[in-house]
Amino acid sequence: MSHGAMVLRDATFAKMTFDQWTECTLPKVQGSWNLHQAMNGAELDFFILFSSAGAIFGNGGQSNYAAGNTFQDALARFRVSRGEKAISLNLGMILGGGYVAENDAIRERLIRNREIFPIQLEEFLAMLDYCCNPDLGLLSPDESQLVTGVTLPAQLRAEGRDVPLRLLQPILRCIAQIPVRMSVKAQHDAAGDNLTVKFREAENVNEAASVATAMLRIKTSKLLGMQVEEIEPNSQIEHYGVDSLVAIELRNWISKEVDVDIAVFEILGGMTMLELGSLIAQRSAK
Repeated sequence: MSHGAMVLRDATFAKMTFDQWTECTLPKVQGSWNLHQAMNGAELDFFILFSSAGAIFGNGGQSNYAAGNTFQDALARFRVSRGEKAISLNLGMILGGGYVAENDAIRERLIRNREIFPIQLEEFLAMLDYCCNPDLGLLSPDESQLVTGVTLPAQLRAEGRDVPLRLLQPILRCIAQIPVRMSVKAQHDAAGDNLTVKFREAENVNEAASVATAMLRIKTSKLLGMQVEEIEPNSQIEHYGVDSLVAIELRNWISKEVDVDIAVFEILGGMTMLELGSLIAQRSAK
């Protein structure tokens, strides 16, 4: 038996309605539990729950989806602890088939999100072939959850890219500690100018605004998968396709790097990179 029901009702948690929460979580939570109860005592060859890698590190605007998937992860562990067949597959982006492959906008957004490591359809089918094998036997609780599609923080650093805050959460410490050999490029970047330090050492607001603008251009280019040169200081931020989810990433990054609070509606309010950099500098000076 396998369960792959999914309903998406994306919204930031502060603006999420009760209906958006339940419409997204019920297929995962109630649906999985119904199958668990219906199969109580049955000798199954397999019991597969299609969860998501978003349950591991979270996706902006998808707290409801993450909640439903983490329930499935817990249910698989619960069943295995009772000597029953179960495995939860935390799937990331699958190329060549499925929901992401059929939705161009979502696929392009996920491809820009460099922390997600896509797998091919053939690899997914190979996992199913393994999990559906009736001779597999009972798994241990620690084997009841198979995570795919997450790029290791060490790999991001080795490629000279920023590690998203959500991958640095204490709960993901085991992932953060997996080593990857650092590339020459990353070593060069680490030894280069530290714009965050330059911002904090700026002698006046104008200098701080200039540094903040440079930081914003670099960060935005990484979030959108663009070259820094493509991000013009005098162009509106929304012009580059910055949506609410990217704006949330920017807001969190600004707070972490320079300890300045910027609201999402300000980022999406028609400001240019230069104007946002100036706003950051002004608030930092207070």
